[in-house]
Amino acid sequence: SIYQVSDGKSSLTLLGYVLDPEHSESSDEDIVGSLLPALVGGRLVPALSRLGGRWVLVADTPAETLVFNDAFGLRQVHYTERRSERWCAAQPGLLATTLGLAADERALGALGHCGNMQFWWPGPRTLYRDVMRLIPNHSLDLRTGRVERYWPDEPCRPRPIAEAVEACCTVAQGMFRAAHRRFALAQTITAGWDSRLSLAASRALSPDVVYFTMRHWEMPE
Repeated sequence: SIYQVSDGKSSLTLLGYVLDPEHSESSDEDIVGSLLPALVGGRLVPALSRLGGRWVLVADTPAETLVFNDAFGLRQVHYTERRSERWCAAQPGLLATTLGLAADERALGALGHCGNMQFWWPGPRTLYRDVMRLIPNHSLDLRTGRVERYWPDEPCRPRPIAEAVEACCTVAQGMFRAAHRRFALAQTITAGWDSRLSLAASRALSPDVVYFTMRHWEMPE
């Protein structure tokens, strides 16, 4: 999905969906609309820090055009510069096919050493020499090509354990409530701590969640 809001000088364009754990009833339109005053006032980054989902946000002002993605980089952005133009895509192969880019021979050699194992590219690297990935908590300036880390935007402060637990629970449960209002939910369960945490966070919604530990072949992916 795509949604854009503008005041005539500055604009925000959302690709994907965004969730606000503090306002689980808010739609994409509500959230993006609430971010525009923060963009104009120079407070966009703090406003983004609480948001979940899978999204890319393009923030355009008279001074700069910045691309952000969600905190985990689940909605990926790959970028390259060709003939003085900056191109972006969700997958590096799309850029390679469109622009005729060849794979990096050194990268192909690295793949050859991995056999059948899963391979993760380090940092912003991809299979293609001239295509980079926007890593989490970084922004890309489409006008200059500058990549900067934007979060955390202030020094981290220690918290008492009870306060930290309360803050984390509020966010986790709020994300589930926000997702529940938008989607039918299915959740994988293993013995890991992350599964136990998400299972506990979804407890209030459990009648509406499909929990599974293996693929159910009669159900869609």
